[in-house]
Amino acid sequence: MPDRDNAARLIPLVRAGRKATLLVDRRLLPPPRPPLWRRAHLDAVALVVGLGILVGNFASGGLKPVPVQGPALALTFYVLLAPLLLWLGTALLAVRGLLALLARWSRPDRPRPLTTWPGTMLRWLGRRPSRTAVALTLGVLAVAFAAQTATFAATYRTAAHRDTQASFGADLRFTPATEVTQPPPDEGPGVRAMTPIRAVPARAGSDRKTIMAVDLASYRSAAVTAPQITGGGGLDTLAHRANGVLVSQEIAQDFGVAPGDTTPVTVFPDDLDLSQKIDLHVVGVYRAFPPTDPLSEMVMSVSEVPAPVPPPDFYLAGVAPGFSPGAVADRMRQEGRPAGHTVSTLTERVRQQQRGLTALNLDGLSRIETVSSGAVAALGVGLLGAFLILERRREFAVLRTVGAATGRALTGPVVEGAVAVAGSLLIGIPLGLGVGVLSIRVLGQFFALPPPLVTVPFGALALLAGLVVTLSALALGLALRRIGRIEVTALLREP
Repeated sequence: MPDRDNAARLIPLVRAGRKATLLVDRRLLPPPRPPLWRRAHLDAVALVVGLGILVGNFASGGLKPVPVQGPALALTFYVLLAPLLLWLGTALLAVRGLLALLARWSRPDRPRPLTTWPGTMLRWLGRRPSRTAVALTLGVLAVAFAAQTATFAATYRTAAHRDTQASFGADLRFTPATEVTQPPPDEGPGVRAMTPIRAVPARAGSDRKTIMAVDLASYRSAAVTAPQITGGGGLDTLAHRANGVLVSQEIAQDFGVAPGDTTPVTVFPDDLDLSQKIDLHVVGVYRAFPPTDPLSEMVMSVSEVPAPVPPPDFYLAGVAPGFSPGAVADRMRQEGRPAGHTVSTLTERVRQQQRGLTALNLDGLSRIETVSSGAVAALGVGLLGAFLILERRREFAVLRTVGAATGRALTGPVVEGAVAVAGSLLIGIPLGLGVGVLSIRVLGQFFALPPPLVTVPFGALALLAGLVVTLSALALGLALRRIGRIEVTALLREP
């Protein structure tokens, strides 16, 4: 009986002592030290500097062409750093936010039951995110760069097509085949409208200029692109103003004229018998007045050109709905129509005049950068898997020892790789589109027409996403193959 009484007293004390010891020994480990860029707030610094560059450039007048030996950009080199800094700062800020969200979700003071292996691995990731954060940052930067390049190339392609249309002016051009004055060409089937275009030589001050004389009654029907008026009135105002003229932005800037002013111009300056000095009333300022090739600095109605009116240099023609310009041109050539004129289309003119910055083809560059960025993102995920294998071999061995299947042992690396890939795409693609919109603003200085805000390349972005997922899966799979070759017994015997 005394032994039983002693045991009854000692056992609760021993149990209580063990429990107290365990409670005393349990403590929270300090969180790992954040990387340098997080401690230095590199994301905020990059964003502030990038936005400061944009604000300073906007305050100084922004991007504008300067007529010094041709169009040049009044742009200091550091302005080009703004998209780069915003790309870097926004990517790092998004990664910081995602890591903060994971850390908040996995805080020890918010215990929740662990019911699934993926949930367990996500909590593990929230408390040890350093390796995954590196892969995520690398993937976000690579995907954003590829998305920005694809967006820029797609918008460039759209702007170049619109600029080519403005340069040509219509679906078809009829150009006199000889210097002998020809009668107006007959329209024929498939042609809905036609208008003559005359280039009148002139002199403004001491500079030689060209005035485009148009027939206001037929111009609107034949032209495929409307004039880009930046100030004053357009064609309607020109039609109701005697000696009215539209001037280009360069003329308005060089001569200091605005709508309502009068500017003296000498027409036919090379012929002393026909040379006349007239006062033209500025009714509007344009950025582009199709056709922009050949270049004209002024536009006026043909009815206001002093006699004798020169013959048309060419005719613009619009094709009727349901007809192809190429097919109409081919049929006219076969029939020898119109007599005394040659027929050309927009496609033919593009092939003949593939020169200049606006004729560049960026599709190949975009594809190369898409593949390269996908490979960089996949490399980050593959390195993530390799580091996980090296750092957690003992953990994998313990899991195998307690009977965890290979699939469950792989859950952790797969979840972390999936988070890196999904985060790279979900953050990188919108970021690339945003930086692309900013980069596209530079295009406005090289085209006659302002480029669109953005052209989203859905096909290229889908290709990028598929490439990142496929290459990342292959890289992670190759890295995780080593788990099956881990020697459990030898590894657990290591000190």
